[in-house]
Amino acid sequence: MRTGAQWRELPKYYGKWRSTHKRFEQWYHKGLWNQILIYFTEGYDGESVMIDSTIIRAHPCASGYEKDQHIRECLGRNKGSFTTKIHMVVNALGQALRFSLMPGQRHDITQASSLLQGFEHAHVIADKAYDANALIDQIQSQNCVPVIPSRSNRKVPRDYDEHLSAI
Repeated sequence: MRTGAQWRELPKYYGKWRSTHKRFEQWYHKGLWNQILIYFTEGYDGESVMIDSTIIRAHPCASGYEKDQHIRECLGRNKGSFTTKIHMVVNALGQALRFSLMPGQRHDITQASSLLQGFEHAHVIADKAYDANALIDQIQSQNCVPVIPSRSNRKVPRDYDEHLSAI
């Protein structure tokens, strides 16, 4: 916490920080972290899933040592500083089911389609940022119920379960 989770500050008992970082990157680029989450949630039979994203501000040294590496590292510019956006699907208990990292300036809905694929017979709870016809159609085609409030500029507001969206 004190160091901002810099790789160079890893405790010595984890081994060399550069080796640990390279292994972490390799696992990330192979999609291993999502595979681990999918493996442990394979038998997921919950009634609802929630999707949202948050922005994390990164320290300037997080851009790495190579020029223009920030795109590969999921770092975007937001008001002059580097940011990363974490998109995550969780169950009703808040346990992570799937996640994705993107540069901070990306919109919330860009990762929703791929993160929600495979869920069936569940309530998909999200905020207004996920109110798009294509995503609603995908959710319904998976036999799921969208619990997403309509945006204020929608001409015909959709009905949704307001009690579930207040969770």
